[in-house]
Amino acid sequence: MKTKLTTKDRLITGGLLGVFTLSMFLPVMRFSFIDEMYGYQAFGANALRLIFVENYLEYLSVIFTVVSPLFLLILIFWTMRPKLKKIPVAILSVATLFGSLVWVFKYGSQSILLYGYWVWLLLIVATIAVSFWKLKQQKN
Repeated sequence: MKTKLTTKDRLITGGLLGVFTLSMFLPVMRFSFIDEMYGYQAFGANALRLIFVENYLEYLSVIFTVVSPLFLLILIFWTMRPKLKKIPVAILSVATLFGSLVWVFKYGSQSILLYGYWVWLLLIVATIAVSFWKLKQQKN
């Protein structure tokens, strides 16, 4: 039995995708050697960091920061699904949040993270909240 997408589902997903796209063009970091790094630049720079990884723990940290935007996109598109599964949503939510919080633990005490990063983090929290709200609506 297939159910149709509601207008509310499409609006929510469209809004989340809009903020995702916007966050890729907002400044997320500032280092001494570069004025501002935008979201898409940070994604590319993190992917290139994989070449220079020296130990397993650092490798996991870099992998989580590289794949967290992809995980977030999957979560956003899952919000359009008429029926969600609790375990995959929970696993992907934790992985996305962990991958994004790595930057806070690495750069949070310094004034390196800019407002684009915090928009990104709020988008993740909002997407997770929408996913779990939809799971709760499924039960009722």
